[in-house]
Amino acid sequence: MEFNKDLIAASSTPIVLAILSEGDSYGYAIIKRVQGLSGGHMEWTDGMLYPVLHRLERLGYIKARWEESETGRRRKYYRITSSGRAQLTEERKQWQAVDATVRGIWKSLSLMAVTSASLAATSAQLTLGLISIVEEKSHEKQNWHHWWFCLRYDWFSFDVQIDLP
Repeated sequence: MEFNKDLIAASSTPIVLAILSEGDSYGYAIIKRVQGLSGGHMEWTDGMLYPVLHRLERLGYIKARWEESETGRRRKYYRITSSGRAQLTEERKQWQAVDATVRGIWKSLSLMAVTSASLAATSAQLTLGLISIVEEKSHEKQNWHHWWFCLRYDWFSFDVQIDLP
């Protein structure tokens, strides 16, 4: 699955800060952690990660230090700062709001698909009974749906409760 670049860019700050809140890390390890957390779906590159790390460092959310690894190679390790932890808390609140909104929209779309199929069946049955629906309207409040139908000149309505898992 290929991710939209805007989605990657928008999610990079909270992802990096969350990974660094687990402990100090270096670039390649962060890339591997993202890949693991996403089940292999998100494959970040150096060219994507390092500008994010540099920006977070400029903002004071992370600090970097050079260390020598077991192999003798120098690595730049990053750690989250207290202002980075505060930013992570704010990012988490924002993403929870976005997540709730998107889930609500998807649930609403799922309900609309279910109710549209039900309305089509109802409409077909009414049409077969020599009554045709001229206009229909629907309103959802929680799991209750209220439909209004116009059969030529007279309106009638009914309520249906749909319980989803």
